[in-house]
Formats: sequence, C-alpha cells, structure tokens
Amino acid sequence: MALNYYEHPISELNWQTIGEAFKQTDLAIIPLGSVEVYGHLPNGTDGIAAEAMAADLARQLKAVRTPLLPFGFSPTLAPFPGTVSIDRLAFEQTLRNLAQSLVKAGANRIFILNGHAGNNDSINTVLRELQAQGIKAATIQVWFFARSYDSGLFEDYNPHGHASEAGTSVMLYLRPDLVDINERPSNIPPKNNFADITLPPNSLKAMPNGMHGVTAGATAEKGKELYTRMVNRLVEFMRQW
Repeated sequence: MALNYYEHPISELNWQTIGEAFKQTDLAIIPLGSVEVYGHLPNGTDGIAAEAMAADLARQLKAVRTPLLPFGFSPTLAPFPGTVSIDRLAFEQTLRNLAQSLVKAGANRIFILNGHAGNNDSINTVLRELQAQGIKAATIQVWFFARSYDSGLFEDYNPHGHASEAGTSVMLYLRPDLVDINERPSNIPPKNNFADITLPPNSLKAMPNGMHGVTAGATAEKGKELYTRMVNRLVEFMRQW
C-alpha cells in the first residue's frame, strides 16, 4: 500500500516514495530537540514539541519531514542526571550533513523547527551556508516563538521560563501522560541586584528543581491554544515563502 509521504517522516518511507515526494514539493522540515532536565516534564520536552509541530505542518503543507534529531547542545544543564549534551561542532556538522542530504534529494526550501535555544548558533551557521547555495532556509526556536502568540493566555510569573506555565501547558496538551504535575511546582529565584553582570551559570543553584517559573495556572486548554496559534502562523508563512 502506497503511503502519503506527508503523513510520515522519511525514515518510515521507502526511497521511491521519497523520490516521488520531491517531485511534488521542494519543502523539507527538520525538527530538532534536546535531552535535558525539564523539572516535572520529560527530558525530551523540546523535541516532543518540535516533532509534533513538524508533523502537523507536513500534513497541512504536504511537505517532506525528517525524523527528530533528539539531542542538542546543553552544557549548562549537564549537572542534572539524564541531560545529554552533544558537542556544538559535532551537532553543527550533523545538521549540515542532514540539510545537504535533503538538498541532494530535491529540497530547495529547508525549515528547521528547533525546540532548543542551545542549538541556535549551529543552526544559524548552517542556514547561512544554505542561503549561499541559493537554498531558501529559515528557522524558529519554538519556545521563543511562543512568546509572540500568548496574548491573553498567561498571567503568572515568567510563563515562558524553563518548564514554566507555557511549556507545561503545551505538554499537558501534547503528552499529558509524561507530565508529573501533582504538586504544581514553582521556582522563583530571589532578585538579582547585579543582573547586568554576567557570571558563569550555576544551574543547580538557579533551578534546584530543574525548572524556573510557576505552573499553577497551566492547563491543556491553554497549551492547545498556544500550540495552534504557532502552527497556524507557520502555515501562513510557508504558504507564501
């Protein structure tokens, strides 16, 4: 039975189907994540959100998508058990190879759906290289992007902090089975009187419970609304890109 290419990552398709897909579209979507401490949320939260969005976008736009690249550059959170950090240059080279493989297969537009801010520098380097080749390339960092589409949803302290209200709400919508939120955790650090001075980060001191913010107001309904606004905006962009 022939599969609809836009319903599956390329890892689930055969080579003939992928070849035919690139006759129908020149758009490829790459979801990126990380495996790092996320408080009461699963360590793979960044990738879970990015992969879900990539799947929804591929279906709506009939685009090609890759499997999630789950690991990223996360040295700041390395003190916590379960955090996996890939050397930045190794990550960058992997992403470069992945993008070039898609170009060789027929992609002329590559959208990198990045769940983790620590990946940004590597992504920007690869995007500049693709642009120099004449390939259209763009990206978002999911949780930073979310800040532009949260109107009317959140009121608590720092809703876009690490594993705070926004991220918790999205995970309650996408994967409630993986959220341990019985005690509604929070972490509000004391005021820093020297915030204008940069010190080496101490994640264990700043986030003893692996998160930063407040989760009392987090709900699946808020998560669905935020997620849907982001996906709709990306669809709007890619349809005219």
